[in-house]
Amino acid sequence: MRLVGATLDEVRARAGGRASHLVEWDFPAGLDMDTYLARKKEKAPLYDQVPEVSFLRTYVREDMGKCLCLYDAPDDAPVVRARAVVSTRIDRLHRLAPPSDATVASPQP
Repeated sequence: MRLVGATLDEVRARAGGRASHLVEWDFPAGLDMDTYLARKKEKAPLYDQVPEVSFLRTYVREDMGKCLCLYDAPDDAPVVRARAVVSTRIDRLHRLAPPSDATVASPQP
């Protein structure tokens, strides 16, 4: 996988380290990494049109089969709108469980 977009520290700062949604996009045949990256750079500013969603990070398979995109949003609707704004399909949309606030106690000797 290739990481595309914000650094991990930037992701953590923007969303408190939490992503609420995972989008899977199966790339169309023939799409290459250079074309994908150029399109991403062109379209990324359009996310500002949907302020209730934060795009966090993308993971791209090196074989260009698919990418996984992480978002933080209150529900599915803003994620769907954000993908529409950048003219990009959603093949599968997953709502991620919030991280557990429970801490695991270390065993006592």
